[in-house]
Amino acid sequence: MMKHTLLILCLLSLMLIIASCETDSNDSVADGDSDAESALDIIVLKMGGSNDGGNAIEVFLAFDPILVSSAITWSEIEFGIHSVGLPKSPACGIADSVMLTSEIGPFSLDVINEPNLNLKMLVPPELDFCSMNVLLNTSALAFHAEGVVADNRRIVIDTTFSGLFGFTPKEGQFRWQAGNEYQWLAALDVSAMLPLDLIDELEPDSEGVLRIDAEHNVAFIVQVEESISRAMMLVNDSNRNGVADEEERRAGTQIGDARSCVDTCLENGGDESTCRERCFAPNDSTAGLRACYMKCMDNGGEEIDCRQQCADAGQNDKACRDSANDTYEGCIENGDDEITCRERAGEVYEECLVDQTADEPISCDDAEPDMPCCGDDICDGPETADNCAVDCS
Repeated sequence: MMKHTLLILCLLSLMLIIASCETDSNDSVADGDSDAESALDIIVLKMGGSNDGGNAIEVFLAFDPILVSSAITWSEIEFGIHSVGLPKSPACGIADSVMLTSEIGPFSLDVINEPNLNLKMLVPPELDFCSMNVLLNTSALAFHAEGVVADNRRIVIDTTFSGLFGFTPKEGQFRWQAGNEYQWLAALDVSAMLPLDLIDELEPDSEGVLRIDAEHNVAFIVQVEESISRAMMLVNDSNRNGVADEEERRAGTQIGDARSCVDTCLENGGDESTCRERCFAPNDSTAGLRACYMKCMDNGGEEIDCRQQCADAGQNDKACRDSANDTYEGCIENGDDEITCRERAGEVYEECLVDQTADEPISCDDAEPDMPCCGDDICDGPETADNCAVDCS
């Protein structure tokens, strides 16, 4: 009897051991899957042709939405990211940038629903950079946001952001040094993304949705992009908790500010015309509006006046946009990089607009402040007796 009991106990022990091994094996597989999923939370951006980054410095960047009280409840804020460009100092030219790309190609980042996603940038050490430019997709999603306003109407924003937004340092240049750890946060104050007084000015679509895109409320696009840029700041995640704490957001501890494409270019020393060329976004039907709005604001115009004045701008520039897009696509097909091709396309677009203006002087009802126009009693610029008899008779 005792032998039988011992035998049964031995068999039970053996079964428990086997079951334990299977459990360990299953746990091991589960842990492996978990690690794989965790790995998906980090997207590596590095210079082309580099396998391990060499002596590159690891700079981690995450996007943190500051969820404070707001008249809009945002459910989705998504950036379509193409690459990151680091313009070298002192030239600060976009074309003279270190380009960091991901092996998976362009990717999307949802600030609201993917808070654990980190960009791991492998950057060259001991160099000075004027800004950190996040290049957005030009052929697909660049920026998309959805939310609900206080009266339960949906609001949807789709825009190109002129192809990029940049972080400029609070002081000096960005310089990453060996031996230091860099864990940064792009803190987005969602309550400041959209001016509250602007909501009342938006026209709803046929379904009652407040849309801001290339076909709806177009005149507000530039102002909205600038507002979103101003709502972002770059901070050091000093306690490594993935949250832009109040102390980290204080003005004295911020690392940098977000800027629109043109503002980043201007701060890096570019002139207005050059910056418009560099910030040309292929397939952007609002390019004419952007150019008009920026010129109007540069000439001292008020936001509301510039919106009204430029509301119809861009409707007649389709030929110029088509020509610029053809230039961009041909450039990409020839194997040139994104930055170079955008700049070439921008040059074609700007030159085309100048040629159009030379042939058909704009009416003073549509002209920007201080711009030569047909109807100002001055025969100047593109005006001749043939195309503006009222001024040149």
